[in-house]
Amino acid sequence: MTNYSGYMGKVALLDLSEGEVRDYPWSDEDRRQYIGGKAMAEKLLADVLKGKTDALSPESPIVIATGPLTGTGAPCSNHFFVAALSPLGGGISVSGCGGDFGLYLKKAGFDALVIKGKCENPTWIVMKNDKLSFNDCGDMWGMELSAAQEEMKKRLDEQRNCNVKCGMLCIGPAGENLVPFASVASGERDVIHCDLGAVFGSKNLKGIVATGNNDVPVADRPSAVKSRVDWIAALRRHPLTGDLLPVMGTAGFVPKLQSAGLLPVKNYSAGTSDRASEIGGESFAKDHNIGCTGCTYCPIKCERLMRNDLGTLMGPGLEAMVLLGSNIQNYDVNLIIKWSRKLHELGLDLRTAANVLAQAMDEGGHGVAFGKSEGVCELFSEIASGEAVELAKAAVETPRLDLEALAVGSYIGEASATAQLWAELNEAVASCGQCEKLLYSEIPAWLVKKDGTAAAFIARKLMPVAVALLRIAGKLPESVGLSLPMSAFATEMKHSVGMELSLDDFLTAGKNGIEAAKTLGGEDTKVVLPKGLTSLSKALPFAIKLPTLDEIKSGALRLPDITGLFARKA
Repeated sequence: MTNYSGYMGKVALLDLSEGEVRDYPWSDEDRRQYIGGKAMAEKLLADVLKGKTDALSPESPIVIATGPLTGTGAPCSNHFFVAALSPLGGGISVSGCGGDFGLYLKKAGFDALVIKGKCENPTWIVMKNDKLSFNDCGDMWGMELSAAQEEMKKRLDEQRNCNVKCGMLCIGPAGENLVPFASVASGERDVIHCDLGAVFGSKNLKGIVATGNNDVPVADRPSAVKSRVDWIAALRRHPLTGDLLPVMGTAGFVPKLQSAGLLPVKNYSAGTSDRASEIGGESFAKDHNIGCTGCTYCPIKCERLMRNDLGTLMGPGLEAMVLLGSNIQNYDVNLIIKWSRKLHELGLDLRTAANVLAQAMDEGGHGVAFGKSEGVCELFSEIASGEAVELAKAAVETPRLDLEALAVGSYIGEASATAQLWAELNEAVASCGQCEKLLYSEIPAWLVKKDGTAAAFIARKLMPVAVALLRIAGKLPESVGLSLPMSAFATEMKHSVGMELSLDDFLTAGKNGIEAAKTLGGEDTKVVLPKGLTSLSKALPFAIKLPTLDEIKSGALRLPDITGLFARKA
């Protein structure tokens, strides 16, 4: 139980081998130290794992955690996080996902799940109002993601004799075949940067369905609703959360990667392409968009809707457009749509699968080549079947760059102090159960609008000083009246959860989650530098492009007029 609102007060430990469910202790002190979501998932995993174990062993746990704002109606608050040991890299892998599984997990009565053991036969689990049931699904083993989720929904409706509202987690054939970069999906959304499908498959766990009618408690709903109006208005005024993302989705960051020299091209052999505009968000919005959508309670709506022969579907985001585009010398968006959909249905992590494809093209062989479409789908199917063992092993040495983080981080600079602060803030937002894209609005709007100017360049260079002052200010009492980053989050946590948190409290929670991951050897963020972009060694995790003398001379970058600073006052 808990004295805070926002939480359901229950963490369940599922022993698949024994078919048992019992409570796992998680105190209010834990809630203050880790809040929930990502940091909670990392801490639970660190606590449950007693020493190193193989990622695919029955005793290797899976943790699924929500945040206290998940399901409260707060902006972008439906995220949940999945954590386990990575079968690809060996470290901890933890990734988030939107959609509605997190909401329905809480409606089922749970804040988090800790899953251990192994089902005797292929199984899908139903969670409803504090109760669980285990269901055989041997006939669903081998189904692609959409078909499997449709079948689970059909069977659930038949069991309840009604149309049941629910959220789902599911794996495809790649996870069943223990491919080390198999993914987990919820509806049409893949758990981002996730290589944990094989961990589910090793437990004979095809999927989890959550449903229920429990209400997520809110401490002061009228005050929460009132404060959200201002928060949403601020999000819609910001050039990233109010313009770029709602119009173009994450593919709108392609020009930013291009201008920073960080656009993956031909297996990372170059950082720019004269055809970058063909795979950018603007081009996709013009030729393919029929609308936009987003997770429940999301005012940003960063997902593109498109229509093809399969119906109305979500369009590809930044990683799909780049890694299935310029990085393999393909500028046909229709092929990107086709291949990204294929990877989703097979249950393969797009980032890793696309990088493996680029490596295969670079080496020659496997029936694929740069700029050619022949053999790509066949290769993906071969990988998902578990037959391409050598390619699966090669995935360990492919680049694992978070392209969106590179693009967004380049607005604020590459200094280590800035990167550390941003990492802690991201962790804190994810721990609340919210999408990290909310944090983009904390980047000064003028810095985004003036991107590429000398003024912005100077501001980024001064960012470490601002970071140091911010950390000092974050320890000051709220009564001082400073407007600091995370103020909207703090207000929401106060009204929805009843938890008073300063900026320093948020940073501490973020740091605690990061430290918990480090106890397991650190989050699996190994970076293999692209061979043609050695400058990234100084730029990671964020990067900026230094202005050239020619750019300044041509006026492309205008130096600010500082003469007024030295003028004698009248």
